[in-house]
This record gives sequence, C-alpha cells and structure tokens, in this order.
Amino acid sequence: MTATASPVSAGTPEASAPASGAIRTAKPFKMPPIVLWLAIGWVGLVVLLAVFADWLPFVKDPFGTNASIARVGPKWFSEPFLGGDQNGKDIFSYCIYGARASLLIGVATTGLGMLLGGVLGITSGYFRGWWDTVVTAVTDVMLSFPALILLIGITTFWGRDTYKVVIGLTVLSIAPLSRLVRANTLVYSQREFVMASRAVGAKSSRVLFKEVLPNVIPVALSFSFLAVALIIVAEGSLSFLGVGLEADIPSWGTLITQGRNDLSRFPHVVMMPSLVLVLTVLSLNVIGERLRGRFDVRESAV
Repeated sequence: MTATASPVSAGTPEASAPASGAIRTAKPFKMPPIVLWLAIGWVGLVVLLAVFADWLPFVKDPFGTNASIARVGPKWFSEPFLGGDQNGKDIFSYCIYGARASLLIGVATTGLGMLLGGVLGITSGYFRGWWDTVVTAVTDVMLSFPALILLIGITTFWGRDTYKVVIGLTVLSIAPLSRLVRANTLVYSQREFVMASRAVGAKSSRVLFKEVLPNVIPVALSFSFLAVALIIVAEGSLSFLGVGLEADIPSWGTLITQGRNDLSRFPHVVMMPSLVLVLTVLSLNVIGERLRGRFDVRESAV
C-alpha cells in the first residue's frame, strides 16, 4: 500500500501551529511595579512639600529675590537646588508653592466635574428616555467647542481669580466625565445582579445607589487621576499664555513664561519647572492608568 502524502508538509506554518487551533496573541504590556511606586512616591513628595512649605526651612519666599542667585544654574545638593531666575527668585521654592495652585485647581476642578458630570451620566445612563437624549445632546455641544479657546475666552472676559479658573475648567470637564459615567452605567445596568434586583421589585433609587453606583465609582476614581493631570496641563497652558492665574499666585506656567525670553542663555529657568510639571503629570497618568486597568469593565466571551 502506498502512503498518501499529507496535505500539510512538515515545516510549514500550518504544521507548526498548535493542534488545538488556538491563535497566539501578543501579551499586553504589564507595568513594572517599581514604575507605579516611583509615581506614587513623586506625587506624595510634591503634595507633602506643597502642604508643609510654610514650615520647611529650605523653602524660601517664592517672590523673594536674592541677587547672588540670579541666573545661577541648578546646584542639586546645595541651595539653590534648582537654580535662580533672572530676578533672583529661588526656582525650587517657586515650584513648591506653584504646586499648591496646580494641585488645588486640579483636584477642585476634577471633584466638581465628577460630581456634576457623574450625576448627569449615571441618571441618563440608567433611566434613558428623553433625559438621556437631552444630556447626550448637551454633552455633544459642549465637546464641540475648542477647549483651550473657550478657556481663554472665560479667563479673559470674566477674570483670572483662582475660583474663576476652577469654574471655567469645571465647565469643560463635565461633558467627558459625564460620558465616562454614562458608558459604565449602561454596562452595569445590564448585569445579572441589577436585573435580579429589579425582578424582586426593588425601587429604581435603591438599585441605582446600592447596585450601580458602587460599581461605577471605582472606574470614575481611576479616571480622576488622569483628569487631574489634564487639568494641571490646561492651567499651565493658560498661565504660559498669560491668561491664567494672577501674577501674585505662583504657577509653573508663569515661571516658564518668564524664562522663555532668555531660553538660549539660561535654559534652566524654563527646564526646571517644565521638568517638575512633566514628572507630576506623568506620575498621575501612571497611577490613573494602573487603576483604570484594575477596575476596567471586561466582558468575557463564552
């Protein structure tokens, strides 16, 4: 009897494929734990320095001038740690006090935006109907405006006080936060435990607050770190353009603006606050991304 040739020859990709027919997919990138801990440590350090700046002996008056450190580069292990600007201000101290404004605006704006946007998103995603249509239309209109142009208009014509900047940024944060909460509410509203609560006659308010809300909150909180990072960048952009906080309030963007005219001769005046800003925003993004991966909704195919 003559052996029949196999339709799949040895050495071909088909022959080397697993017998089960499973398709190999690339493993998702897993963040090393050290990166997360470095991000948490940096954010914690910035927060502690900003809170206790008034009592730390190595933190000077952010607006105090000293001719001996004017245009001096970073010393790193001795004062001035990050150098001095053109007027003799200590860049390290200015950055510490500038963190107060950035973190305050970022946290306050995100908190207000999460509260207002969360209420709109969870109610529209759960009750649907005409209310969902109205909320979706309003958020679409809000998202259609160029964010930076709208912010410049608000601060230019309304004022540059801290609370006015917070209100302006809050208005812009409501729409994306509402969209996020609504999307997760739609997912959890179709889960078995929610449907079981409805089947036994539970009121809509109880299902909303006892079943849906506790599952939506972790996702919203994980996104809040990303939102704070975006708000800090937006506030720095406004200050850089000269339409942000008043000049008597320390800000990272203001210091960057003051040093851009001498960037070629004294780059540290711009680079040091920019480095602090980048590391803070990057750390918040790392923390938020890790939490998002932890609480992200995943559907399993069966």
